[in-house]
Amino acid sequence: MTAQMQIHIREVNSMFADERKKVRERYKEYDGCYLGYYAQWFFWFFFVLGLVIFGLAIFLILDSHYHWTK
Repeated sequence: MTAQMQIHIREVNSMFADERKKVRERYKEYDGCYLGYYAQWFFWFFFVLGLVIFGLAIFLILDSHYHWTK
């Protein structure tokens, strides 16, 4: 009975090790850093939002300057 349990535990540990290897390969990025799917979307959302706000601020500054010189 003890020998059977040890064999079963070895099989389970082997399965976990194989799964860890698969996950590590799946999430490997070219630069060695994986942020995760949601973290990447979070970054891109706020990056684009920041660009839009920055562009809007530049536009409003230039627009108000144009009206003052008219």
